[in-house]
Amino acid sequence: MAFFGLVSLSVIVFSVFLIHEITNPNSTKYLQQYDAIVVLSGNPERAVVASKLFYDKSPKVIFLSKEKKVMKNSLNPRESIETYKFMYKILLKNNVPKDKIVLFGTDNTSTFDEINNLIKFDSKDYKTYLIVSNKYHIFRINQIFHNYKHNNKIHYYFTNNTQKWWKDKYSIKIIILEYFKTILYYIFGDFSAYQSAL
Repeated sequence: MAFFGLVSLSVIVFSVFLIHEITNPNSTKYLQQYDAIVVLSGNPERAVVASKLFYDKSPKVIFLSKEKKVMKNSLNPRESIETYKFMYKILLKNNVPKDKIVLFGTDNTSTFDEINNLIKFDSKDYKTYLIVSNKYHIFRINQIFHNYKHNNKIHYYFTNNTQKWWKDKYSIKIIILEYFKTILYYIFGDFSAYQSAL
């Protein structure tokens, strides 16, 4: 009984610690300029935010994650569109020059894929990155980056900042997903590759 009690206590302590880390990413003192802004796949709002940052931070490029997942086209509900194409259109609509948008990856199905493909770019040209994502996604992104030997300076800009997340159903849902995704990452690393091998 004492053993199971100790295990239960350890799980509770670990869970509290992990949720705290997920919900409280480190604050960042942003640089005046970045070599690249990186838009990870997900909520299209990230592309809107990246468009504004493009003119504020004067990057050489915006890296846009290429994920072939299909989403409903809000501009025309009868049609579907691939996530990255929709975000690409948002960037263009917000006056980001076409030649400044660089797709990375072939079909990024996970955050691990995105970081793995991003890190392959020539770091001589891009030493400072500003990554646009969800606030509760940042902890896991940072954990994945720690696996790679690189000299790049990486900062994060999040698109949502709910102060009392425990009162917001959407935030709670995201945090629960991040909690389990982080645990799966700790256990399997590239969990998407593990799934495809089954």
